[in-house]
Amino acid sequence: MSSVAETKKLPGSEGANFPFWAPDSQHVAFFAGGRLKTIGATGGSVQTLCEARQGRGGSWGHGGVIAFSPDIAAPISRVSESGAGDAGRRKRTTLVARRETALLREG
Repeated sequence: MSSVAETKKLPGSEGANFPFWAPDSQHVAFFAGGRLKTIGATGGSVQTLCEARQGRGGSWGHGGVIAFSPDIAAPISRVSESGAGDAGRRKRTTLVARRETALLREG
């Protein structure tokens, strides 16, 4: 069985780095312009979640939490996928990211 990958530019994702998928594969998160952002996998409007000066990777958990490395030497942070209200504020952890961040199944 062969599958062919299709590439598609998503308007608004120019300059994107270190993209990663939402658990349902319907959205993509990425870093651009010093911010962590999301966009629908088929396009749509870009949502800015929070500051991430030199974002270096992230993981989108099933509970709607995104863990990410906002800077090359910064502790791992987390933010809500909605980016709204108190839940959307960036929260720092004591873990230090080295490049890639991954959440366990339970988030």
